Amino acid sequence: MATPAPEHDSQDDLAKARLKVGLRAVEWEIWPLFLSNTLAPLLYLVFDWWLVWPMVLAASIPWLPVGRRMPALPLAQLGFIVVRFTRWPAILGVSIYLLIERSIWVGALCSLTPVIATLLGMLFPKNRDRLTRLEQRFWSQFLYGYRDLE
Repeated sequence: MATPAPEHDSQDDLAKARLKVGLRAVEWEIWPLFLSNTLAPLLYLVFDWWLVWPMVLAASIPWLPVGRRMPALPLAQLGFIVVRFTRWPAILGVSIYLLIERSIWVGALCSLTPVIATLLGMLFPKNRDRLTRLEQRFWSQFLYGYRDLE
């Protein structure tokens, strides 16, 4: 005889889902900057070190109005997965290469990518009402599939 699942499990699952949707909304609001955790180390290989973060900011500023108008939970989830599994291999691999082949300064700068991305993320204005609306739109996509429910 199967025992019924405790009631708090569904409440815990709901709380976890709300947390995940909220985190994806925060990441989506500054998505290019969030993706820079993986992309910035690769940019250090191609461009001069002093161009990397201005390029990331140049991509992030136009994203602000676009990301707010077109929230896409599946893309936000994909971005999370990509950054989660590629951030540290990219940072460590490129940092070691730069330390050995180029300069200690650029390798150290590359290893600080998550710190720099976080500090730059703090520069962007946070509006709780706007973020709540974005979370609601993500939540509706989570519950009802991908369609705009305004």
